[in-house]
Amino acid sequence: MVSNLLLIGVGGFIGAISRYFFINELKKIMEASIPIPTMIVNIGGSFLLGLIVGMDVTASVYFILAIGFLGAFTTFSTFAVEAVTLYREKRRMGLYIYILGTFLGGILFCFAGWNVGLHL
Repeated sequence: MVSNLLLIGVGGFIGAISRYFFINELKKIMEASIPIPTMIVNIGGSFLLGLIVGMDVTASVYFILAIGFLGAFTTFSTFAVEAVTLYREKRRMGLYIYILGTFLGGILFCFAGWNVGLHL
């Protein structure tokens, strides 16, 4: 049990730091009317989680990568705050694109990752 928590903690530490740097670097190179960096992180994380599940990895790999790293790398709370911000700023079209793009993209990319993982 303690070793599982340690694996999750290490993965989470690396995932949170990776998200911070990844999103900040994306913000430097792109400017958009919707929060594309968070969308990329969440959709990419969905693909990777699907890949891991499809590969049927060991419990230790699942704890460190799926629960730890991807649990911290992806971010539903930031998605929610950015969606509320778009709503409060009356940027309705951006809000709809952001919500639909994140949810549909996340599900489609998770499915794609799962299919890739099944064939590895």
